[in-house]
Order: sequence, then structure tokens, then C-alpha cells
Amino acid sequence: MRPVLRPLAGALGALVVALGLGSPALAAAGAGPLGQTTSTATHFDTVADMKAASGLSGTVVTDGDEEAGDGSGMTFQITSTLPEGALGGIAVSLSDGQYAVPQGLATSPSTSPDPEAVEDLLSRARTFAEAGDDLVWDSSRLTPLSGEVVHSTMSRPYAVTCSSFVGMALAGWDYSHTTYVADENSQVGYGVDFGGVLEDKGFWSANNLASWFYANGDVWLGSEGGYEPGDVLFFSEQDPRGQSDSVQADDVFFGNVYHTAIYLGDNQLIHSTGPSADGGVVVTQFWASLEADLSFVARPSWGTPPASSPPPRMRARTRPGVRRTVRARTLRLARTLRLPTTRVQRTPGRGRRDGSGGGRGGPGPGCPAGPPGRGR
Repeated sequence: MRPVLRPLAGALGALVVALGLGSPALAAAGAGPLGQTTSTATHFDTVADMKAASGLSGTVVTDGDEEAGDGSGMTFQITSTLPEGALGGIAVSLSDGQYAVPQGLATSPSTSPDPEAVEDLLSRARTFAEAGDDLVWDSSRLTPLSGEVVHSTMSRPYAVTCSSFVGMALAGWDYSHTTYVADENSQVGYGVDFGGVLEDKGFWSANNLASWFYANGDVWLGSEGGYEPGDVLFFSEQDPRGQSDSVQADDVFFGNVYHTAIYLGDNQLIHSTGPSADGGVVVTQFWASLEADLSFVARPSWGTPPASSPPPRMRARTRPGVRRTVRARTLRLARTLRLPTTRVQRTPGRGRRDGSGGGRGGPGPGCPAGPPGRGR
């Protein structure tokens, strides 16, 4: 299913971000019609337009990702071979077998972590993992980001995906203050200002969320490391169809992103990993195979939390039986992936540890694309 267009295109048009590409090059991207070649570059409105072209060479500039002027334009270099590493994962495959490789991407964050906001984010994120079997990965049903009151229209286990989980955590919500439990979604902690009403947004897929961060200047190429607890990680591979049968040959995902997670520190991730992992939101080791697919990293710019929000450590209460549930889900995850396990250890304020190893596809099949509010 083709990812939905972001309704922020007009608003983000004025936010075209250079990210090291050089603002003159991006500004020039809108100067000519589709496919126009200037003395320095060939210009296209969108990545889809460029993807369909053949016989390109040299430098190519797009004026947007899904729409011209949506803020996610890039500069590319046309090559006949696929580069290694993160650039190989995000390169655009063209119709004639060549590749458009992004140029000049930032390789380090432009901001430092906000310790208080990070503690708050990770505390709230863990409440979704502590929901245990109340949540299950499912891209076919609605989540609180749809605007529906989930608990009154559906039965447990409620649906979650990688991007809906990350989106809810970034919005400043915890599990009990979403419509999984309550009658409305309420911000109780630090949140990202996505603009307008969150439930109206159409970018709740991993690739569109990455595109939003890129357009707002909060993302960098993760192959050089430098990520810290609280950073949002995005993962790409050259053919996202390897992660989802619903991805069609002509679909264009920003940066070929197929999955997103929040980095906890100590080589751990918190994420919704896909149907074969038999889980909702889980804490796992940062598998080597998944780290090999790391493409973009975003460091959110946080707004002010509501004045009435409780301290982070007051929100992350573990319900009776949660530890047993988490242990059982870890073992199911390991058995599904045929990975070795070790005893789960939990310490106050820390995520769980397990001995999960690697292997291609360690995190499951990623998060397939879905309609608005379901996300990838």
C-alpha cells in the first residue's frame, strides 16, 4: 500500500532544510519544470519522478519527497554501483538500474540531548512495553493516533506498530493516557510539536516520520554513530519489499525506511518489532543485523510539558505480573528468531536486558505501511 501523503506539505515548503547539502542547491531545485537539466543539475519535483527516469547522470536535485516543496528535497549523485553502508540502504533505485545516492547529509547531531526530556521520554515509552500482552503488533487495526477511542470499539490485544508507538511517545503520551485506556489522548510529558492535531496527521509511517524529521532539520546519517538515549532510530534497506509484501514495486519510501525505534542506551532498543516477534512493544538488544540497516537518526526538539504532568518516575509503575509477562514475551521472541537467551534482569529506571543475538531479520519483518493512524 502506498504511504499516505503528508498533509504538512504546504507548511513545510518554507522549511526546506539544507542538512549540509548547501541551501543554494536546494533553492535551485524549484527553479525549473519536471526533469529540467541546468548547467549543474537535473531537477525533479519528487523522488517518484526521479525514480521513473532513465539515462540520468551527474547531479540530480529533487524539490521534495512526495510533493514538490514538502521540505524533504535532496541532492543526489547518479552512480551505476550501489555504495556500501547506510548510503547503500537509502540510495534510490532508478528505472534503468542506476542509483541516485544522496549527497552531503549531516553525519552528526546539531543539538545536545536534554536529560530531563530524555528521562521523561524513556519512562513513558516503557509504559507501552509494560502493557505486556494488552498490545500486539498489527497494522490492520486502528491505534490511538487514528483519533478513535480504541478501548471502546475494540478488544484486547490492541494494535500497535513501530511508528505508532514512537509517535505516541514523541507526542508526550504514556500508555494509560491514550485511548487504549482513557477516553481521550492526553499529553503528560515532553512532546514534539508536530503542528495541529496529531490525530489529523497522515505521516504515521516510519518513512514519513523520518521525512518529517528531515524536513525539520533534526536528523543525521547514523552510520557514524553518535546517537544517545532518547534518539529515534530509522532503518532502511534497498528493497523494502523484503520487509513487507504490501510494498509494491513502484512505492517510494523516504530513504527506503522500513522500521523505527527509540534508543534506550546500553545497546538496547524499545520498539514494536513485527508480527513474527509475537509482541506489542518490547525492549531488545540492538541486534548487529539491525544496526547494519541503521540509516537516519533523529534527536527530537522538545516542547514544554504540561504543568500538571507528574514526575517521570511516578508514571512508570509496573503492574503485578508484568515481569513474568515480559520474561515470557522475551522467550517467545527468542524462540521465533532462534536466538540464544539469558535471564532477564531489571533494575530501577533501566530497561530489561536479554542475550538476544543477531541474524538477518532479527527484529522481525519490520513495520509494513498502513492507512492514516495505523502507521508502519
